[in-house]
Amino acid sequence: MALGITPTQGEVLVRLLEQGTELRLGEIAEGMRLTTPTLSEAVKTLVEKGLVKKLRDREDARAVALSLTARGRNAAKRATA
Repeated sequence: MALGITPTQGEVLVRLLEQGTELRLGEIAEGMRLTTPTLSEAVKTLVEKGLVKKLRDREDARAVALSLTARGRNAAKRATA
């Protein structure tokens, strides 16, 4: 994938695109069969690159939800094309 991201990071982008809404970090980790700490490192890079933004979950303030930025949505669409 262009943008210099890993396959794991690309999968996070695609999952968020397919869902069409924000997802909790734990939900994504579970779906990818990864631990939350393992996925947290991948997400950190996506946030730094401006592809994903972290939000406080609306239902549980302790949880972190993820959402695509416009740039992240474009990258995910290119990855699935």
